[in-house]
Amino acid sequence: SFILLKLIAATFYESYNQCVIDRFIQVVPWQSQGRFIWYATLAFLFCFNIQMFFYGNKTPAPSGHNVFHDILELLIVWDPKIKTRLNLETTHRVLFTSIWYSSSYCILYTLREFLADRACSTHSNSISGHYAFHIYFILNTHHLMVSLLNPEPEKLRTYFIPYHIIKQRIETLFWPLVTFICFLIMSFWTLYRTWRYGYHTPSQILNGTIFAYVVHSLYILVLESKLDHKIERALLIAIQLFSLAVVYFSTGVIPFGFVDYAVLILTWYLSIKVSITKSRFKVDQK
Repeated sequence: SFILLKLIAATFYESYNQCVIDRFIQVVPWQSQGRFIWYATLAFLFCFNIQMFFYGNKTPAPSGHNVFHDILELLIVWDPKIKTRLNLETTHRVLFTSIWYSSSYCILYTLREFLADRACSTHSNSISGHYAFHIYFILNTHHLMVSLLNPEPEKLRTYFIPYHIIKQRIETLFWPLVTFICFLIMSFWTLYRTWRYGYHTPSQILNGTIFAYVVHSLYILVLESKLDHKIERALLIAIQLFSLAVVYFSTGVIPFGFVDYAVLILTWYLSIKVSITKSRFKVDQK
């Protein structure tokens, strides 16, 4: 994405800070399908996350029991010794990814208001939230799958592994891979629409791309540090509170709606529960 944007900037320098079309005057093709594409993208990402919750767990479900029973059980029963069929490691990664993005979005919103570039929009539009969101989650989901296939999981910065290893182990990730490819297709279509139909200028797109890469790199850095669960929870809470304080005192608003708050609270609840459960399992194993 970065190389593509550099080529766009070099080839069309005069339009680097201009929209491809004025969407407030010209008709945007398939504009009515934009919301459907967004919800379809979220649906594929949600399905991928649910599959990661149960990755590698071959324990048969009790009669009449499905994956949602396991999730509800984890939500309702506050017992660190709960015998869940969830894969606690991959569940933790998925929840960590979401919390990390929610904090980074507050910083993105603050920077966007500070830069005050209103091209292609009626409000500050300096950093493409579309590109920041999609590229961040593409990088993180790809990295998670590669780390699961990687025979040396301690090497967290591995993004590519030999084909013969993929061929040997791909059956364990077949359906998550299918879901990821669907998510990738919908994301690419959204990113193309964002540029082609005048939602962001190339410079705003480049800002969003760089922001996503920086946030992803910091996320990997925290993972590599392999912090104790309590320290990691404290760090995430501190970062979340700091980002909320920064955006509120800088812009006077917190850029979340009711649904965003509900999802964030649920994600935090599950994250703390999974973290405590992981800690208890490690103590029991010792």
